[in-house]
Amino acid sequence: MLTNLLLNSLTNTADLAFDAFDAASFPSSAISGQNVTLTYRVKNPSDLPAEGIWIDSVYLSADGTLDPADALLARVEHQGGVAGVGNYSATVTAVLPPMANGAYRVIVLVDSRGLASDADRGNNTGVSGQAIAVTVPSLVLGVPIVGSIAPAQDLYYRVLVPPGEDVTVGADFAALPGAELAIRYGTLPDRTKFDDAAQPGQLNPRLLVANTQGGIYYLHLRGREDAAASVAFTFKADASGFEVTRVSPLKGCNRGLPAVLELHGSQFTTQTQIHLHMVGGESRAAQSVLFVNANRIVAMVDLTDLPTGNYQVVADDAGKTALAFDAFTVTSNPRRIPSTGKAKRRAYVPARTPPTPGTSSGRTCDPNLV
Repeated sequence: MLTNLLLNSLTNTADLAFDAFDAASFPSSAISGQNVTLTYRVKNPSDLPAEGIWIDSVYLSADGTLDPADALLARVEHQGGVAGVGNYSATVTAVLPPMANGAYRVIVLVDSRGLASDADRGNNTGVSGQAIAVTVPSLVLGVPIVGSIAPAQDLYYRVLVPPGEDVTVGADFAALPGAELAIRYGTLPDRTKFDDAAQPGQLNPRLLVANTQGGIYYLHLRGREDAAASVAFTFKADASGFEVTRVSPLKGCNRGLPAVLELHGSQFTTQTQIHLHMVGGESRAAQSVLFVNANRIVAMVDLTDLPTGNYQVVADDAGKTALAFDAFTVTSNPRRIPSTGKAKRRAYVPARTPPTPGTSSGRTCDPNLV
């Protein structure tokens, strides 16, 4: 009795089956992070109509076998069912996910969520006979490239770096908010997985890869969602010279404890000196400079009575001079004692702890205002 019921159920159910890819429009190559378009066909070999709405999932696979490591290209919703002994075609246009250079086959899983009645799910999977050659554009050391990036757009590049080199990667954007910049060795970075990333919202972000292991480094530019329009850029990777790639913090108060600046860069020595310079105005040399290694130093600068405004962070060493791209801002914002209802003169509250590398504080500066 149970066998008869099962056979009767199967004979009264449509059969969704993958049919073929459109060979004429199948892409032979694609670029990681850019659009790819392809068309596939699904058939229903049974005499019964398949009814309802279902989802087809499209994947990219390095080995042609569907597994959790394969990259999802798109999910395609099909509405309107399909008649008995009928078929439908679907065209997919989607951004290629982050993928390293290689040949990838397309896998389509029809009704991947099992929403439609289907007599045989064993024929729902189709694998392309042709592979798509995916490439990541190359960035040659010392050769800049020029382009533009739209809001929320992803651009990827790869650069071959010799072992033991210090390499600086930098982007110069035509307008704020610029774009996000990240780097990763051996595989493509994304917004959560990277070896290093620049602080967002910079016109001239720089990343330093120190004492590199030889091989391919992948770079990721991500257009900011809050950008009003596409932003033009110049992008370059180059062997590092004597330079300052990053300074932290970028703001300090001119009342109280000195600012403690952490500088990252290349070719620092025990003789490297640091000073702040306002164009057309004052300069202030660091009281002390702690040499950590060739890529990191810590400088203590007394900001007392320095005029407020933006200052260049300048490094000097044996006739060489390097300017940080980001300006250091000196402010003057005293912390006020909360009013108790009686008139009192303004008082300043001393800090309870000394500054540490990478911070800036002062006895009389409100950290929320600095």
